[in-house]
Amino acid sequence: MVAEDPTRDLRLVLEFDGVWWHDSQTRRQRDMDKARRLREAGWTVVRIREHHLEKLDAKFDVIVGFNADEDDATLTVLDHLVSLGIVTAAEVDNYRAAGGPRASGQAEEWIRDKLGERALGEDRRSHAEAWSRMHAALLAFEAESGHCRVPADVRIEGVDLARWVHKQRTTYRKGKMAPERVKKLLEIRSWSFESPHEAEFWDGYRRYVAWIERREHTAETASEQLDSRAATIWASNLRKRRQRLQGRREDLPPDQLKAMANVPGWRWDPFEDEFQEKFTILQEFVAETGCTTADIKQRDRWRGHRIGSWINTWRTRRDQLPPERQLLLEMLPGWTWAKHEDAWESKFAELEKFAAVHGHTKPSLTAASEDERALARWKRNNKNRLQGKDDEKAQRLRRLLARYNEQLP
Repeated sequence: MVAEDPTRDLRLVLEFDGVWWHDSQTRRQRDMDKARRLREAGWTVVRIREHHLEKLDAKFDVIVGFNADEDDATLTVLDHLVSLGIVTAAEVDNYRAAGGPRASGQAEEWIRDKLGERALGEDRRSHAEAWSRMHAALLAFEAESGHCRVPADVRIEGVDLARWVHKQRTTYRKGKMAPERVKKLLEIRSWSFESPHEAEFWDGYRRYVAWIERREHTAETASEQLDSRAATIWASNLRKRRQRLQGRREDLPPDQLKAMANVPGWRWDPFEDEFQEKFTILQEFVAETGCTTADIKQRDRWRGHRIGSWINTWRTRRDQLPPERQLLLEMLPGWTWAKHEDAWESKFAELEKFAAVHGHTKPSLTAASEDERALARWKRNNKNRLQGKDDEKAQRLRRLLARYNEQLP
């Protein structure tokens, strides 16, 4: 423990509950009963529950990541003890400054003194036997199914086999698996330390990088547009997967994170990270061309930049943009959040004004003025499109025409 006063009696019990051993109703009840008896005897009990397990006591228990790094898990627990007032923040800061475990030898000496040398061996033996049982279960599953893709809720004595399989891959990736266990797993015919998620990642990664390398060189053909869609979907799914993992205080494997960091222009949150750069380019576009954002179509590019796609993305993600960024976009000449809606409103207002000036709602398709011809085309198209409809636009256009003795069927 980190308490710096050796005379302090914390009367504290810390017990770690691993998900693959404690994830059953029987063990849940046993853990609760054990904690209750200790508390009745005057002990403070903090159960350190691995993610996927729920807290048994909302106040005292703490959740750590599944197969979390030991240092990260330790600091999570210590911060929790500070919040409970069991240790001080200064004591935890001193522990952090030491840069590693303290009093490990003292702990083993205490176990030997209180429980005897056999206790250490028994604990190791118990874990070894449990591992062997799960390994045998995986062997049996593979023999029956022909693969090691274990579905959820296959339980061996209350232990979830799929989570055990995941934990073996994670332990191996961290370089913490004993060589004899590596050998035993590799003896299983279809076993791979690369999970299905990893295989999918590397396949998608290769295709994504190839697309990135060629997309700036030539205009997209129909085939390349399909490649573009597949690549962007893969990237979007990868970002969402990482968000889900981080929500569980986990992350993608380091080799995947490193690979993505080396992809030119890659960002985990591109809409946030690139906003200012893209906004500046749009300002330059407006200043140099004299056009407005209203003139930009979805597929438009300017100096190689996909300005049309940017605008469309911001419009569809409006509710995800901070208010200050929404305000910046609204300052761009011609900016609108609903281009088609605003265009309809503008033309409707133009028809109202035309009727007020001329006393009718019949702009000419052959007028000398292009503005009047454009208004006539808009009216004709909307009469055809809204015919027989009863939505708000149809009702408004019908009322305006009726005011000037014209009908919308």
